[in-house]
Amino acid sequence: MYKRTSSVLDPKDGSVVYVRSLEWLNRLAEKGRGKKLMIVAPKSLSGRKLADESWSMVCHAHPKREFVLLHNMLNEDIDAPPHSIHPSATIAPCAIVGAEGLNTVLSQDNKLISMKHMGNVVIEEGASIGSLSVIARAVFGSTTIGAYTHIGNRCSIGHGATLGRNVIVAPNATIGGSVRIGDGCFIGMGAVVNNWCKLCRGVIIGSGAVVTKDITGPGKYVGVPAKWVGEWKGEW
Repeated sequence: MYKRTSSVLDPKDGSVVYVRSLEWLNRLAEKGRGKKLMIVAPKSLSGRKLADESWSMVCHAHPKREFVLLHNMLNEDIDAPPHSIHPSATIAPCAIVGAEGLNTVLSQDNKLISMKHMGNVVIEEGASIGSLSVIARAVFGSTTIGAYTHIGNRCSIGHGATLGRNVIVAPNATIGGSVRIGDGCFIGMGAVVNNWCKLCRGVIIGSGAVVTKDITGPGKYVGVPAKWVGEWKGEW
């Protein structure tokens, strides 16, 4: 009997996980081997050979909806863990730490249902959060703001995002859910980093740019979608 849910990024033994595509199923193979898992997946993955014999898979026409309903039921009476904020971190007035991000599905009776967020927010040593910025609580695990990272005013940091050390996020920037940003990056004013994108260390994103895929090489990126335009020596 499975009594909890977990994420593809950090699957827990004896849990139910949601997989939305073959890419996600391959991600699960990286960290889920040797763990007893029930996979909720789309019908397009029906009959797919699984990477581990201890896994089982149920395919649905609406897999995310089925997973969210099960997740909410299993976690109905469970409290999310408290946030971890280093004493040296600075949080400006009107900043919100721990809001629930936007993760919804449409029920069978045509009503939006929000997925309960069971993670927390971790703000490390020397980090600062600007006024009116929102740091969303993770669905699973933690949304992490690395040491000495600075978030400007009116920024949005999505659930489960991880920002490394010495990152600067300029005002009005939006960081999507489950984004990974390496150490020493700069995200310009009004820039957007889409959900699940990964940025290596030493990347500068120009004002108003939109990152739509992983960035694996340091440098300056501008435009929509963001493209490499030159080297960056790490000086602001």
